[in-house]
Amino acid sequence: MRNLFPFKRLLNVFAFVLCLAFFWGYACQEAGKSVQTANPTGLRLLGGNWIAIDFCAFSGTHASVLKAMNATQKPYAYAITLDPRIPDSAECFNGVENYRLPIRIQGDTLIELVGASQGKSVFLAYDAQTNNDLTMYDATGPMAYTHKFIRASNSNKTGYQSFLTALNNQLFPGRFKLGNTFVQFTSEGEVIGLPDYDRYEVCTAGDCFLTGQDIDVLWLSDSKNKDSEHYFGYRYNDDRSVFTLYELDDKTPDEKGTQTVGKAVYVLKR
Repeated sequence: MRNLFPFKRLLNVFAFVLCLAFFWGYACQEAGKSVQTANPTGLRLLGGNWIAIDFCAFSGTHASVLKAMNATQKPYAYAITLDPRIPDSAECFNGVENYRLPIRIQGDTLIELVGASQGKSVFLAYDAQTNNDLTMYDATGPMAYTHKFIRASNSNKTGYQSFLTALNNQLFPGRFKLGNTFVQFTSEGEVIGLPDYDRYEVCTAGDCFLTGQDIDVLWLSDSKNKDSEHYFGYRYNDDRSVFTLYELDDKTPDEKGTQTVGKAVYVLKR
């Protein structure tokens, strides 16, 4: 996976450095103390599911989660849930696992996800006047990256469900035709008009990328049959007028990520 560092984000990274310098003094004062929030009032204003909306947009631009990962750094987490009832931690989901991290809130501008990766923290900057979005500053790797998060409108979902809704909306807009039948992949994970299946979910991380970098993967299922889940590779043609689902061949079942792209099973057209 290659890392690109867009020039247009230099100002964001400069702001990140300033935030780190400002926060360092605070962190030193807190050394040896237990982690706790410094501004529970601010956390009440920020409660909810926050999703990595720019990664969803990148995926939509490339019509592919894999290509979006290769065009920019994957966010530290796809979704972050802040709950005022649990003021000392945040719930994170990275596409593979759901977990909690301790947090600190500094003033009206900065949330620290303490020890996010190999002991290093990730920071979320926000505007206390609007609370409309968060900017994630991630310098836990060899290069620094920023990612934009927005608050999901539906509070009845988990953070990852909210993320998938936004991602699905970017990847599968509109309707397709399979012969004379209209097929639609809704943002809520429903499939309408496809024989044998009525639910789908996109692979966003981990072992579900069954062919490695060769093709994006989703799985289809029938909500009335608990054993119906089936993995398919998927890709668009260049102008996105054709969306094809492929069988995945497993010739070495004991090895992960070694399946190959097989025959086209569903060819859907605009």
